[in-house]
Amino acid sequence: MGIIFLIDVPYALAAFAASLLLAVLSLYFGPRTIKLEQEVSQANEEFSHVASNTLQGFEILRLNRVEEPFEKRFMERVQALERIKQNLRYFSDLQRAVFMSVGTIYTILSMIYVAWRMQRGEMDLTSAAFLIQASNLVVWELVMFFPFYNRVKAATEIYNKICLSDDTEQSFEGSQPFVFRREINVEAVDFSYPAEAKGEEGREVFHNLSFTVKQGEKVLLKGVSGAGKSTLLQLLAKVYSPDTGLIRVDGVDLQEIS
Repeated sequence: MGIIFLIDVPYALAAFAASLLLAVLSLYFGPRTIKLEQEVSQANEEFSHVASNTLQGFEILRLNRVEEPFEKRFMERVQALERIKQNLRYFSDLQRAVFMSVGTIYTILSMIYVAWRMQRGEMDLTSAAFLIQASNLVVWELVMFFPFYNRVKAATEIYNKICLSDDTEQSFEGSQPFVFRREINVEAVDFSYPAEAKGEEGREVFHNLSFTVKQGEKVLLKGVSGAGKSTLLQLLAKVYSPDTGLIRVDGVDLQEIS
């Protein structure tokens, strides 16, 4: 850019203005890109949970002859996921088209300006070719860079969210051995997802949940999608910890079991 300033100040100012415009557009498109990428990531996660739960419980669904309602809800999830992905594709295409348009308009105007200077005898062919090549190299590199940079920022946000979620949801290793000979007691358990964990603002899943499972008993977890079946299993597996209440295995607090 400095060499362009030495050759032609107005031309260099135009190249700088185009670069500044691209930077401003990047700031405008960036937050929306991050939001849409996070929505796609969240929708993929939720779809994976629904698909996993449906497939794992397929035999029970078939025996109870409730395949059709679950199939309908499953297809609704698929369609919702595809709509979110489509929104991201449309927005990405719009962003790319806007940046390409700025680059194309700048290239056309720069050629018109250089041709006008050459016609007046104020610039030779070598200088004109150098200006167009040098400035287009700068501008078009930015045209390609800024959309890619926004996608990288979105990916970084998603990565940080996953790492933060893993840090907050990781189980605490206890020192007691796991021994299950009598019963598992769930006592007055409350649990809500934090805002950053499921994209919901503190949605309460369980309130004052209590039950006992004896050793050797078979338990069927039945409920609509999102009722908390998977969450309950994750609490029992120490993936999550209760907000209040206790889970005991043969009288030992689950959090103290290794």
